[in-house]
Amino acid sequence: MSFDLCRSRNNRPAEVIGRQETIQRLTAACADLAWWYGWPPDAVDNLTLDDFEAFQNEATRQMKAGFRKL
Repeated sequence: MSFDLCRSRNNRPAEVIGRQETIQRLTAACADLAWWYGWPPDAVDNLTLDDFEAFQNEATRQMKAGFRKL
């Protein structure tokens, strides 16, 4: 789930990938985070950027450790 929203697939800076792709990636990251934690979508909307990043990093750590959703 964790990925760099500011880089394109070929590692170009965000300004090169464009606004639409950046929005699509952010939307997907929000949806993934809501799904992983079982939150309603508005819960993600209410997170600060620091909290969003911390929860995303924790979800990534859990997935790498083999945690799974049932």
